[in-house]
Amino acid sequence: MAEALFQLGQKALVVNEKNEVLVVGQEALSRPGHTWYDLPGGRVDEDEDDLGKALARELQEELQVEAEVHDLLTLSLAPKHPKRKYDIILSVFHCSITEGEPTPSGEITSYKWVPIDELHTMPDSRYSQEIVATFKRKLGL
Repeated sequence: MAEALFQLGQKALVVNEKNEVLVVGQEALSRPGHTWYDLPGGRVDEDEDDLGKALARELQEELQVEAEVHDLLTLSLAPKHPKRKYDIILSVFHCSITEGEPTPSGEITSYKWVPIDELHTMPDSRYSQEIVATFKRKLGL
């Protein structure tokens, strides 16, 4: 069987009334004691064929919330990683929490709200200033 050339990763852009974005933290395996923050989400499992349901499942697993998945905001290639043999196509969807308060579980150790304009400045951010501008334009912010 041939190796995969890419995997599809999904991220949720959840924005509150203060135009802050929900980010989740997990311990950086390569830097013990360091927390790496990113938008919540994950990969689509092999048996899943509905991207919205797959992302809602990830939000339930990671944050114990029910979520509604709205529009696809952008598709991009995730930054290359020297230990990864495949590319990750990263899809970012606008989502809203419909039930529950974020409660980290599993690999997620924390969460916080950051101003959307600071998303691209977070350490190791996957989101360039141009991608953040796209998010804002598509959300009318």
